Amino acid sequence: FGDTALHFAARNGHVEICDYLVKKAHTLLSLKNQMGQTALNYAIDNGQSGVAACIRMHGGQAGEVDPQLSLYNLTMELINAPPVHDDPLLQIKKPFVIIKQEREAAEKEAKLKSIQEKEQKDEHDQNTRLFLVNYSIESV
Repeated sequence: FGDTALHFAARNGHVEICDYLVKKAHTLLSLKNQMGQTALNYAIDNGQSGVAACIRMHGGQAGEVDPQLSLYNLTMELINAPPVHDDPLLQIKKPFVIIKQEREAAEKEAKLKSIQEKEQKDEHDQNTRLFLVNYSIESV
């Protein structure tokens, strides 16, 4: 209980997410859950050496938590944090943007094709009418 997103990512070995979270909110490194465990404790306990190294690289320790830390302060730190260049959320959003662009391009192409087909049909109908008019004049 009381686990942060960093706790979950550390326990499950998600190095990139841990790195991202720590860059966005360095305070997460020192937050403990209700059992007194930091994310580094989780990483070590679950054999996640890559995550443990990442957390240590950012200064994470299994020490005491600062009593001044609060959920409000953490939230404000996350809100005010500058965007991270290698933001994994952007990597998730990119494919959706590309899919949307491809869908819009396909819809545009289909609409253009439909217009061209209609123009061809109209031209064919016009030629047919001209042929029939000419044929009927010659027959008379």
